[in-house]
Amino acid sequence: MTDLAAEGAGFDKSSVKKILVVRNDNLGDVICTTPALRALRETFPKAFIGVLVADYTKEALTGLPFIDRVYSYEKAKHSKSGRLASWYRQGMVIGEIRRERFDVAIGIRSRFTKSHAWLVFASGAPKRVGHRPTGGGGSVSSSYYNIFVPDETEELHEVERSLNVVRGVGADTRSKRLSMHIPSEALSGANAFIAENNLLSKDSNKLVTLHITSRPEHNRVWPVESYVKVVDGLMATPGVDLVMNWMKKDASTATEVMENVLVRPRVFEASSLKGFAAFLSRSDLLITLEGGSMHIGAAAGAPTLAIFGDTSTVVWRPWGEGNVTLKRGALASLVTADDVLKAARAMLAGRKVPDLEVK
Repeated sequence: MTDLAAEGAGFDKSSVKKILVVRNDNLGDVICTTPALRALRETFPKAFIGVLVADYTKEALTGLPFIDRVYSYEKAKHSKSGRLASWYRQGMVIGEIRRERFDVAIGIRSRFTKSHAWLVFASGAPKRVGHRPTGGGGSVSSSYYNIFVPDETEELHEVERSLNVVRGVGADTRSKRLSMHIPSEALSGANAFIAENNLLSKDSNKLVTLHITSRPEHNRVWPVESYVKVVDGLMATPGVDLVMNWMKKDASTATEVMENVLVRPRVFEASSLKGFAAFLSRSDLLITLEGGSMHIGAAAGAPTLAIFGDTSTVVWRPWGEGNVTLKRGALASLVTADDVLKAARAMLAGRKVPDLEVK
């Protein structure tokens, strides 16, 4: 087994013809991997590059020019047809991957997990790159990878952590921007909604998207009354066209907000992740709790104002210049509506807004 320096010392790049990248966690994590994928393409311009992800994140990567194929599988814990059916389909995908005969499989996560490392091992690639199991991990776990990248010694953004993994095989890029392919039909749908609802009717108007979301397990829940105050405040702000958006799981919260606001804003119902990204690409500001929507906004180029709970702003802040984070301790609910309105109005006015972080 080999330990590689961050520059990929001792790795024979000329022998690499096919590369598989495995990233089987959440949407934001996958989006934050796109600079690392670009780095692989720039370093191995003639290689076939495949990526294996969970089904619910596949759309984030489809259409990107530096990826040749996106493989996906249904996680057993998310299966509606049962674990056996899910495992069978996963086996079929692994079979396709093994038949491709990848030279290298790279597990891009910030630390070792057995389920992730097993997918890298199952690819059949002779060179398997990832983090060493913590605490030894046992002989079986230790054999999933045979080339190890150094563990992080400081807190870094997930984009940098992902890049550090591919730097282990000598890959890097000057362009660290997030990427997402937005099809013309998705952009046409966003433009049609804007026209039909008479949004941006004046050149000076600003389009603001307020995305309602929550994840209680990460203390990312914002009170209905805070949403209501933000809606009322922005609807009363001259030159602001406010649009709300939410996922089905947050429909009850959104309904309660709509029932209590003074004036109801327009509602954009995205039929797909690409459709949501297209609308955000036309938005002058996205306001959301920390999560996948925040990373979609950053990838689509929307200036993003993100409300944080107990998640690290260093690791998970919206990547890119001009984005702002608000955090007051471990609960998102501690961030006030006044905090959001003050930051949002300043961002819309083009003023530099500092992050808010209260321990």
